[in-house]
Amino acid sequence: MSTGRNTGIVERVTPEEFVRRMLEIREQEEAGRRRERSSAEKRRELEFARRLTQRITRELVLYLQEMGWVVRTEVYVRRGSGCIQSRRIDIVAERSVAGVDLSCSFEVKVVRDDFCCERRHSEKSLPARRVTDQYYFVAPSSIISDREVPRWAGFVSWADGAFRIVKEAPMAKRGRARNIIADMRAEG
Repeated sequence: MSTGRNTGIVERVTPEEFVRRMLEIREQEEAGRRRERSSAEKRRELEFARRLTQRITRELVLYLQEMGWVVRTEVYVRRGSGCIQSRRIDIVAERSVAGVDLSCSFEVKVVRDDFCCERRHSEKSLPARRVTDQYYFVAPSSIISDREVPRWAGFVSWADGAFRIVKEAPMAKRGRARNIIADMRAEG
């Protein structure tokens, strides 16, 4: 019994329909290649950002240590330190100047969107600001301009291994985090 339809493997199409289908297939293949390229590019960008962050962090730690600071990296501030949730501080540096203890936190940013998110959501930096006297963003000078830095933070620019304070961070109220810093010293 024949239904009047072509049920075989070969389908009869007009030349125009054939060209249209071939173009669709080509577009789908090209879109797949673009997605593959795009995800590969994203992986490369993330790897570059990770390595740059590590380089800046390593160089800043060495610079601060040469200047007489005691430095810790990836310091976690636990809940209950006046914070809703635990947060990680990239770098905490401390030193005593003329008998006065001073502590600074440094947040390394190498991606502009990451800085903009941190600026919009200031609560993310609140734990670091509560446990240290000053809070700084550290970034390549092409990522941040001093006018964009929030009033509660300072900005240290980095260019090929050289650091420069572009905007001084305001001092926190004295003594509000001394016990937390002392706990960090004891755990260290």
